[in-house]
Amino acid sequence: MRYIGALELFCSILFILPRTGILGTLLVAAYMGGAIATCLEHGQSILVLCLVEAVAWITAVIRFPELLPRIQGK
Repeated sequence: MRYIGALELFCSILFILPRTGILGTLLVAAYMGGAIATCLEHGQSILVLCLVEAVAWITAVIRFPELLPRIQGK
């Protein structure tokens, strides 16, 4: 459990720091995706995890405007 928590903390720190924010966004999204897949496998609710991931992506698009055209493929 400590390693999982340390990894989540590391991804969050990368997300918060402006210089590594885009990398942190991708890592947080991947981490949350894995958490969602695990919860689906065990029949648990994914509502909170989906909200956290949506807030992370919205925050990333607001903080890094150059990210939106890349997501849209332009």
